[in-house]
Amino acid sequence: MHSVFQYSRRPEIQLHMQNPPTVSTPVRKLLERVDNEQLILPEIQRDFVWQKRSVMLLFDSLFRGLPIGHMLVWKAKRAVAARAFHGRKLRTGQILENFYGYLLDGQQRLTALSRVRDGDEEYPLMFCTWPKREEEGDETFVWQAKWNSNDPWYVSVADVLQKRFDVLGYLKNIQAKRVL
Repeated sequence: MHSVFQYSRRPEIQLHMQNPPTVSTPVRKLLERVDNEQLILPEIQRDFVWQKRSVMLLFDSLFRGLPIGHMLVWKAKRAVAARAFHGRKLRTGQILENFYGYLLDGQQRLTALSRVRDGDEEYPLMFCTWPKREEEGDETFVWQAKWNSNDPWYVSVADVLQKRFDVLGYLKNIQAKRVL
């Protein structure tokens, strides 16, 4: 393991950092940690600022199997001033027994994923299931609007991300309406 040393003009102050381990964690697990306050934000983090286009492109990247970047988690040895993710409140001021860490990088991505998954009315992302969408130039992900709200080819991403979502049942429903 490599180390980085930084020396100040004062010899008694010295910073020693080791390269952090890289861990691959499924998005679902990260969101569970956010939900359970095992992963929180240090107070220094900025607010959620992503535009809707960035949120849509994030989901498109996930759908296509593209990398969405690293996230940096700080496993502090003691509690620091913290805050919850957008739209949430910390239930406790103490570090929980199963605490995972403070998210230093990746907050915009995790907040976007969380808001869409939770059905936040400001982020009503829809997934197009139309089989010929790519050859007709249709987008895979669009925002809910009057024109697609009742269209059986469009399904709420929030619904799809729920554990109880039945893909086969959904497709059978479309077929029953003779849309297929």
